[in-house]
Amino acid sequence: MIVCAWLAPGGVLYAPLLARRARTMDAYSQALEAELVRLRGRGPLVLVPIANPYNPVAMVGVATALATPRVGRVILFSIVPPPRD
Repeated sequence: MIVCAWLAPGGVLYAPLLARRARTMDAYSQALEAELVRLRGRGPLVLVPIANPYNPVAMVGVATALATPRVGRVILFSIVPPPRD
């Protein structure tokens, strides 16, 4: 009963006062240390649509900047129309 009496007000106060800051600090720590992302079992994936196969270098550069270093993966995909024959 005593534990519940302390946990209930703590949970009520945590949600509006501290939850947002905790999520922000968690994201900040993951951005600084990519190993945390891997240890938590996340595998960030960035899909890059290559509509014009003559200039994929710029698209891959942007995708590489978005992917988490040493953990994230960049995958190129293209839609190939079926042959008319």
